[in-house]
Amino acid sequence: MITIRNLSKVYESQDKKVEALKNINLTINKGEIFGIIGLSGAGKSSLLRCINLLETPTSGEILINGTDITKLRGAELRETRKKIGMIFQHFNLLMNSTVYDNVAFPLRINRVPEAEIEKRVLELLEIVNLSDKKDSYPSQLSGGQKQRVGIARALANNPDIILSDEATSALDPTTTESILSLLKDINKKFGITIVVITHEMDVIKHLCNRVAVIEDGVIVEEGSVIELISNPQASTSKRFLADMIAKLPNPDLIQEHNPTEEVLRISFFGEDANKPFISQMVKQFDVEANIIVGNIESIQDVQVGSLLVKISGSKENIDSAIDFLNNHNLRIEVLKNGSC
Repeated sequence: MITIRNLSKVYESQDKKVEALKNINLTINKGEIFGIIGLSGAGKSSLLRCINLLETPTSGEILINGTDITKLRGAELRETRKKIGMIFQHFNLLMNSTVYDNVAFPLRINRVPEAEIEKRVLELLEIVNLSDKKDSYPSQLSGGQKQRVGIARALANNPDIILSDEATSALDPTTTESILSLLKDINKKFGITIVVITHEMDVIKHLCNRVAVIEDGVIVEEGSVIELISNPQASTSKRFLADMIAKLPNPDLIQEHNPTEEVLRISFFGEDANKPFISQMVKQFDVEANIIVGNIESIQDVQVGSLLVKISGSKENIDSAIDFLNNHNLRIEVLKNGSC
């Protein structure tokens, strides 16, 4: 388990101070895939690099399995870092070394006997499906193959944790999908905790169990991926999910101060996606419903969607209809003032 308490990071240059992280508190459970998403400059890379002390926090604690690693020095810190693998955005491979030697590199640093190195490297190359590339050089590999080498290298010391720093942002969509599938398989097979930072919501949707949204060095939202997608609260979350949130094609559809009409945004997920709540509402409360726009997609085998619906009728019936929807665990937002 990773527990981050009151973590802050301030960068200083000459007379200027930049607060990259501000009082971060997070708990990342053992064996989960945890995502950290934010815009460029939000602080996500600083947070990731603090977790393995590539960046020294200005204040706060980082506990890994109960030990505050910010207080470790020398041999103790080196031993702890062995159990934290890292995957980089631009691969960070040794260009003049073969695939085999790139994966063997961290083992040689730790003075592992060559016989053990050979056995481990060959095992890892099989895991990442690169056994036939062991004698190739990085310049002879595709981007996806280079990242597979990076993943194998991150696994070399049998880590408990893998930190992934924008590992797919330099890859095409098809290759990205294969890398995400590989990371999922590794997590499932070995129970390794994986912490992923990204600015790509597709990565979060397809890979992570839980997610934190970081904005200007502050965690503004945290929860399960399904919760975030079905009911985003922070402006950054809504921005990342803009293509999934049903929007008004015409703001004039909202008529202020008209008690006989309301426009609702209805968010739903799971089994609720297949239930006829709208038709039940119309029959039961004598209102008319016009579906303006909507979308639905499958996220980690869970249906998640959003509808914009205009309902018309008496104010009393509209209020009862909205209560009905709320009582069935749908998330209802009554749109006002041209909001979308």
